[in-house]
Amino acid sequence: LALPITRATDVEALARQGERLLLQRGLVRKGDVIAVAAGTPVGSPGHTNLLKLQVVGRGGAASEPHSSIRISPGESSE
Repeated sequence: LALPITRATDVEALARQGERLLLQRGLVRKGDVIAVAAGTPVGSPGHTNLLKLQVVGRGGAASEPHSSIRISPGESSE
């Protein structure tokens, strides 16, 4: 589900906005895991190069200690 959000300056702010909107619309509850597709640098179109998994209500990544893993085009996660 794509949601319209206000301009964010970083991925964490983007994830917080998405989580808040999903909670307000009753689409998720605390403890659910959401995926946020984004790009860095934030605000630069055409750079979707990041997928963040976040546990709703925890304000952080779904798994610790790695809060995010970035894979560039042509790279493998292994």
